[in-house]
Amino acid sequence: MLSLGAETLPPGLEQLSRDRIIEALRRHAGNLTRAARHLGVSTVGPRKMMKRMGINK
Repeated sequence: MLSLGAETLPPGLEQLSRDRIIEALRRHAGNLTRAARHLGVSTVGPRKMMKRMGINK
């Protein structure tokens, strides 16, 4: 399970988050700022999740 501070995501939600981040990065040619904007979040959340999940741009 992925830990987000005091919270932990269930495996299904973790996979969904991973898939959404990867798809947004693909759609925006690896540009994290544009991908985060597309997801409606700041760059901090996806950047932390990418590090924990081992996702490279």
